[in-house]
Amino acid sequence: MSSAFEILFDGEFFLGPEHVEWRNSLTRPPAMQTEIQAFWQSFAQPHHFNGRIARLDSWAHIRGELFLTLSPSDYQTLIYSNQFVESICQRWGEAYLSKALGISCVLVSADHRVPLMVRSAAVGEYPGATDVFGGHIDLAPDPHETDICTCMAAEIRQELNVDLACADLIGIGLISTVETRKPELIFTARTHLQQSEIVQHAKEACDRDEYSRLFFLAGEEVDPYIMENQGRLTPSALGALTLFGRWQQKSFLRKQ
Repeated sequence: MSSAFEILFDGEFFLGPEHVEWRNSLTRPPAMQTEIQAFWQSFAQPHHFNGRIARLDSWAHIRGELFLTLSPSDYQTLIYSNQFVESICQRWGEAYLSKALGISCVLVSADHRVPLMVRSAAVGEYPGATDVFGGHIDLAPDPHETDICTCMAAEIRQELNVDLACADLIGIGLISTVETRKPELIFTARTHLQQSEIVQHAKEACDRDEYSRLFFLAGEEVDPYIMENQGRLTPSALGALTLFGRWQQKSFLRKQ
């Protein structure tokens, strides 16, 4: 097991409206809010956008189903929290970390290839690292109308120009990164496109500037790649690929 992430939940899940409860935004101490805004002003580049994203307040696994309690947060709080984890915990407590809920998808092509990306210098988190595709849960004007699977499909469309239906997505687990204590929902999905077609589609992706290189692994290459490249992978990618490997094994055993 890697020290970069912790598996919170390992298993298939489905998220309907009945599985998500929304609460009001966390009220942070005034001094902390001032520091968040000051850090964002020093950090943000023209291509950075302080969007509204979901925060994971709590989760539960009850009778085989995953339930989430979420609240609104924003990107500037995430960036600040990632930089000052220990300081926040010492001064205000772990409850005041961002806890922004990430979403990642291990996509599989029609010819059984898994696309990975090398993150560009334009991104706010882990530039230069290898990653799977995903992002955060962008909130609707009314957070209660936010659909997590729709957000996951939108991230794939924006980064790869590949269309997925919510029905294509299979939830396979929930992890937390150790360094930033940031939670991440993990999905997998199969597309009807082959590797060569994904490459062509990606050239027209609206968020193509988020990665400098796109490459592919065969399904059987995933586990060896993890073992040899742990230091190059983002913690969320490491967790996503690990859960994907476990899910593949379980799926194979169910078919026996």
